[in-house]
Amino acid sequence: MTQTTLLILSIIAGIVTLISVYGVIKKERKFFLLGLFLYSFLVVPNELMAYFDSGNMVHLMTAGLWAVQFIIAFPVKASYDSSNTVAYMLVKKMLLAIIIINLCGISLTYNVEALPDFFALYHGVFCALSTLLIIKFHRGEIVAE
Repeated sequence: MTQTTLLILSIIAGIVTLISVYGVIKKERKFFLLGLFLYSFLVVPNELMAYFDSGNMVHLMTAGLWAVQFIIAFPVKASYDSSNTVAYMLVKKMLLAIIIINLCGISLTYNVEALPDFFALYHGVFCALSTLLIIKFHRGEIVAE
């Protein structure tokens, strides 16, 4: 990956991460999910291209993980309230899956030479936001509608 491509991807990744931060601050689920969705959309094609170039399975596995996040974060206009305990439990499980995927992202960032270490910051932000949302759900501070 060229330095120019890496710079462009870094800027775009920063912007979509900020979209998720905005969503959490404004309590707008659609923006939180949109940021995650777009971030995944950046990772999957790039990792697939790296896999086809090198044949290295780590790229295929990384693409697979972020494809799962891509599916989880696909923005839909579903509404539910705190009385729907099944929906609340599923949201918590989905957030936990996002945390695990992005913890893998942090680990990959530090263990794959081609990736700059600051990419771990983006994954850390997604982990922190998801953790914060789980805590707020648990405390009853979030009413999803």
